[in-house]
Amino acid sequence: MPSTRPRSRSWLARLLARRRGPARGLRDLETVTEVLRFSALFAALILAPVILLAFLALRSTEAEVVAADADLKRRAERIADEVHAQLDATFVRFVDRARTEIATGTVERLDRDSPGLRGVFRFDADARLTGFLRFPDDADPDEPSAAWSRTWRDGRRAEDDGRWQEALEAYRRAEALAGTDHEAATAALAAARSQMAVDPEGADGMLVRTADRWPDARTADGFRVADLGTLLRARLADQAGRAEQADALRRGLVDRALGSTWTLGAPGEGILARIALDALKGRTVERWHRTASQRLDERLDEAAWADHVSEELRLLIRRPFPEGEFIPRAEERALWIVHARRDSLWAFSFDPEQVRTSLGARVLGVVDRIDPDLTARLVPVANEGDGAGRILARRTLAPELPRQAVVVAAADPAAMEARRRAARVQRTVVIVLAVMATLLGLAASVRLVNRELEAARSKADFAANVSHELRSPITQIRLKAEALVLGLTRDESDAREHYAAIVRQAEHLSRLVDNVLDFSAIERGVKRYTFRPEALDGVLLKALQSQE
Repeated sequence: MPSTRPRSRSWLARLLARRRGPARGLRDLETVTEVLRFSALFAALILAPVILLAFLALRSTEAEVVAADADLKRRAERIADEVHAQLDATFVRFVDRARTEIATGTVERLDRDSPGLRGVFRFDADARLTGFLRFPDDADPDEPSAAWSRTWRDGRRAEDDGRWQEALEAYRRAEALAGTDHEAATAALAAARSQMAVDPEGADGMLVRTADRWPDARTADGFRVADLGTLLRARLADQAGRAEQADALRRGLVDRALGSTWTLGAPGEGILARIALDALKGRTVERWHRTASQRLDERLDEAAWADHVSEELRLLIRRPFPEGEFIPRAEERALWIVHARRDSLWAFSFDPEQVRTSLGARVLGVVDRIDPDLTARLVPVANEGDGAGRILARRTLAPELPRQAVVVAAADPAAMEARRRAARVQRTVVIVLAVMATLLGLAASVRLVNRELEAARSKADFAANVSHELRSPITQIRLKAEALVLGLTRDESDAREHYAAIVRQAEHLSRLVDNVLDFSAIERGVKRYTFRPEALDGVLLKALQSQE
């Protein structure tokens, strides 16, 4: 089967010969062949790789975006893991300290060292709360009789109106009608209060007798009648000018409050002790006052927290826990770490809000250390996606904070997307410019090659024309010379014409050679010509003479 290449070459040669002639057609065919060979070589070695590289670069731009998203997600995951690890480490450190403090009997130090710890509760083997708090009695108090209630109200109305003697008599009747010690002590205290307005001297004795007779009786508000009586006695002492006695009474009240057991949900001792401490400010030893005030504040705070989580505390002691382990539990109001021993049960209560606040402060440090372009926050698990933008990572903080999660998102999503878009546009522009530069280079190369080919073609035509022009005078000289040598001239005049023709053709040949040399000098740039107008008749005459 004949090859396609010779067939196409033959067809192209015939086409060029038809338009340019056989000789020029062959030269043009060689020129076209060289151009096609150069173009194919350029396309194979330069243009095709550039296009391929541009395509791969555009593809890599999208791949880079995907890789950047994956890297951003990895950094977000790292932040979430670090936050969770810090929470775990916080509770691990607490457990290690708690184990040591329980063994050494210095558990109170945990309150100062553990952020979020609000209460430490210990139960004995019989599930009784030990320490300064105790559960209240489950039995409902008896309702006072109608007669006592009516008499009590009469006394209150008289006291409010300033009718102190009537109030005193009404309270004494209520004391006689009382069915319980609490009712009798409450009525006796009110009678002493009315006596203070009638006869202050007699009121002090009444208050002493009431405290001695009912030392543990409480009012309906949960305050101990004896402590209320002590405050009234201190007031009487101040009114009588016995400041030392008043300060001693108040200090005794504070010491009893700090050394006694408080009833959960009724911190009356602490409230009355705070009133006494406020009255003692500046009137007693400053160091004692500062120490007592700090201890009282700690007790009041723990008592208030215990009342806040009392239901959860009651439920904890009813559940079995393995001995020796520290078990974390998350309830509605508190986080618990429960430690069961053979003879006791420890329950450490944490405020979830304080734990979140402490952890949230550390979250900012984690983000700044790992990636400032991201932001992390703690949110409830139920709405962890609300307002967080495009979440890159989320992690629940179970078991310590099962209802909380840390979510990580871009600190400024719009700015990050704008930077990413600008980088993508920049890479695309660079690729497009590179391709355009390559195409411009190709166009310039083709133009340069065409120019060189045109120059080569012009030189070839010039050489052919010069050869043709040289052949004419040489032929004429040869013919005239042979005629003279062979004696073919007719006469002397004809011979002189032959000699003259030989001279003219030699001059013509010299001019042609000079022209060739001049063209060569012009091409090398060593010679320049100045063109000027010339009469046409002289040129025509010379042309006619050369053609005779």
